[in-house]
Amino acid sequence: MSPIWSDITLLLSLFRKGMTKDENIIKKNKKIKSFLLTMILKVLY
Repeated sequence: MSPIWSDITLLLSLFRKGMTKDENIIKKNKKIKSFLLTMILKVLY
């Protein structure tokens, strides 16, 4: 497992925890969404 993938799984687990705790805050926070999208795109390309 590469460090990039472990970082992503960590981010996703944190993101899921955040969704359950502060769903509205994360929905409003576009920075987190764009950051996750950039991370995913970096892995794909």
